[in-house]
Amino acid sequence: MEEQVRSLLSDGAAEKPKQKKNANPGLLESEESDFSTKASPEAPAVPPCVREGIGRDETPLAVGLEPYRGQQAYIVVLPHHSGGTHVDAYAVDAACVEKNPPAPGEVIGTGTYER
Repeated sequence: MEEQVRSLLSDGAAEKPKQKKNANPGLLESEESDFSTKASPEAPAVPPCVREGIGRDETPLAVGLEPYRGQQAYIVVLPHHSGGTHVDAYAVDAACVEKNPPAPGEVIGTGTYER
């Protein structure tokens, strides 16, 4: 996951949050607008189930929909609690977007890395 995090951050995330195209399949427009009220306009939209799975509400530094250990996952990069030069990364199973009734996404990987 470290390589994916570095790639997401190097694609301009240091200057402004980044989101890969088609990173939110299945996300309803109403859900997307709910998140825009909680974060800055430049912040990437993160599906509610992914946020619930992670359990943190900070504005992500970067988000990508990527393969992770053989399944599609949202890679969400957040500031590390100590600030400074580290970030926390979470891989959340993207299947949560399609679940009905909605349920928190399963965190399938985590890591702390240098920016």
